Amino acid sequence: MSKIGRNNTCPCMSGGKYKNCCDKTGIWAHFQSQGWNYYDESFALQILYSSDAKFRNFYHKERQKISKPILFFSTNRLNSKMSYGNIDDDYYFIISTHPQIPVSESIHMAHELEHLVLCSEGYKLVSFKDQSLNSNSRKNKMLNDMIYDPILNNRLISFGYDLSAYLDESDRIQMRTIGTDAKDEESIFLVMTLYVKRVLDFRNIYSNILPEEIEFNKWVKYHYPEVIPKSMAILDVIYKFGLSNPTETEVSLKEILKLLNIEDQFELFIS
Repeated sequence: MSKIGRNNTCPCMSGGKYKNCCDKTGIWAHFQSQGWNYYDESFALQILYSSDAKFRNFYHKERQKISKPILFFSTNRLNSKMSYGNIDDDYYFIISTHPQIPVSESIHMAHELEHLVLCSEGYKLVSFKDQSLNSNSRKNKMLNDMIYDPILNNRLISFGYDLSAYLDESDRIQMRTIGTDAKDEESIFLVMTLYVKRVLDFRNIYSNILPEEIEFNKWVKYHYPEVIPKSMAILDVIYKFGLSNPTETEVSLKEILKLLNIEDQFELFIS
């Protein structure tokens, strides 16, 4: 990589000179060495913000609720459309495969941003007590997605996003990825959590829908019927303790960990 002149335009595309931007913070060079390309938020969201009124309305109302600065990255090493996280206690980040988010990814970007809103509101995330396991297993992410995706997806509906199409796309990806004869513990755990998540998600749209009426859950019943009793038990816990605020959600998560007999493996933390 050639040296960047201090008077050159900063490669993060903020519009400022390098000497007044990432040369001071070191952010661009630090993450570039790890294969992550850092872009200024205004650049990353420019197309989406200027072209999608739905996202623009969402951004105006929700961005101010996020309590930390957000770093936007792009990489070609991502297995999903986007992901979010935190860097120490100082920053949140969103990483995608696009330097600038296209309009076609509007709901996905809104989804990731709303995750950060939930974090800022005090909703606790599940993490392995042994941090080394976070790189070997995705069970913590599965548990977090099971609980928090339906909460935030319900909020996206209020901004006019089409959750049905979003869920249909997600189902196609999950069924193709999991397959019909998975035997490993990680995949079975994923199916169990997805069954729960689909019930909660579809009840955001159809309040009286039954679990067995959901297409994805029909697929689960045919290929992985053994997970359904545990999934239904998790739903019972959620209906008993609630998800309407951070306190209720924390109680529900703790009870779910007890139900699954894995409370010794996981802890809850505020991101």
